[in-house]
Amino acid sequence: MSPSVVVSRVALVAAFALGATVIYAQRERVAAHLRAFFGAEGHPLNLAVFRIVLFAVLFVRADLESIGWYATLSADLMYPPPGWGGLLTLLPVTPGLALAATYVVKVACVLGMVGLFSRTSAGVVFVVGLYALGILQFYGKVSHFHHLMWFAALLAVSPAGHALSVDALVRAHRRAGTGAPLPPQQSVAYALPLRFVWLLMGVIYFSRGSGRRGGRGRGGRSATTSGS
Repeated sequence: MSPSVVVSRVALVAAFALGATVIYAQRERVAAHLRAFFGAEGHPLNLAVFRIVLFAVLFVRADLESIGWYATLSADLMYPPPGWGGLLTLLPVTPGLALAATYVVKVACVLGMVGLFSRTSAGVVFVVGLYALGILQFYGKVSHFHHLMWFAALLAVSPAGHALSVDALVRAHRRAGTGAPLPPQQSVAYALPLRFVWLLMGVIYFSRGSGRRGGRGRGGRSATTSGS
C-alpha cells in the first residue's frame, strides 16, 4: 500500500472521528435539524415536475439503437458488475428480449410523464429498466446513470401522480361526486421523496470518482471496469 493511500485513509478516519465527536456534542441541535429536514412539507407540484423530468430523461436513456447493438455482441465479451452474473442466467441477453424490454421501458416512461398509473409505471421502469438499461453495463464500460433507477424506485412508492397528471384528473373527478374537488395540499408525503433524492445525490458525489478492477469475463477473458 502506497504512503499516499495510507495518509488518505488515516485522514478519512480522523475526519469521521472528528465529525462523530461534533455530532455527539451537538446531538440535540443535530436531532432538531434532522426532524426539520425529514418533517418538512412540500407542494405536490414539486414532486410532479421531478416525475416528468425523470421519465423524460429515462425515455432518452432507453436508446433502442444502443441497447440493440450491445445485445448483438458475443457473450464472451461480457463482464457484468458483481452480483449480476446470476441474473444473466435467468434473463440472457438477446436482441429480441433486449428490444422488447426497451420498448416496455419507453412506454412506461410515457405513461409516467403524463401521469397515468404513475406509481405502477415507475415500478415497471425500475424493474424492467434494470435489465434493459443494465445491458449497457455488461461489457466492461460502466455508464453512471444508476441514480436514475434509484429515483424511479422512489417514485414507485411516492404520491408523484397527485399533480400534473391524468391520475390527478381522475382523482378530482371522483372527488367532484362527493363534494368540492379540493386540490392536494402541502404535505410531508410530497417533500420526503425529494429529500431522499438530495441524499442520494450526496452519496454519489461523496463516493469515489474512479476505480479499477480486473477480472475474468463470462468467456474467460480478462476485463477492467472503470468510471468517473
